[in-house]
Amino acid sequence: MCSCNKNSANSPCTTSNNTLYEMRRLGVRAYNRTMNQEYMDFILEMDSVLYSVGSGQCPEQQYIDTLKNYIESEYKKLN
Repeated sequence: MCSCNKNSANSPCTTSNNTLYEMRRLGVRAYNRTMNQEYMDFILEMDSVLYSVGSGQCPEQQYIDTLKNYIESEYKKLN
């Protein structure tokens, strides 16, 4: 488990909250275009991550990177 960024208790590892919210927004855009349940599952997973971060529980950076790579790859396929 990674430790929270000392400058902000709400940041997991080196990933900013803005990046986490942007990842969620990409998931919403992908879902709105396709209505694919897989994207809704991603949105719900991001909600869970954001809740955890807000509670001071920092996800592992590798997990965040995996989610980020997934949604960026999927979103590129839609464009």
